[in-house]
Amino acid sequence: MSAFATTNVILAAVLPSGNTAVYEIDERKLAARSYPEQSQNSRLIEQGHILAVKNGRDWYNQRANRSSWSDRITDPKTLTLLESYPFASKE
Repeated sequence: MSAFATTNVILAAVLPSGNTAVYEIDERKLAARSYPEQSQNSRLIEQGHILAVKNGRDWYNQRANRSSWSDRITDPKTLTLLESYPFASKE
């Protein structure tokens, strides 16, 4: 394994709106603290790659090559997986 290999983690975050989103991020970026007061949740939102957003009871993903979040996720296995990710620390 290369010394430069990266490991990505997937975590849920609480957005400023109160909605939930699932992100993927390099674990080194998640561990790095540019600002001591910055929470893991904030770093995840700022530096992670967003995979899905929950609005109300429904999950959505981004349409390919568009900025719209209108593709509702309905696959039961995918929904179970999205609901299973642990939340980033807000401290």
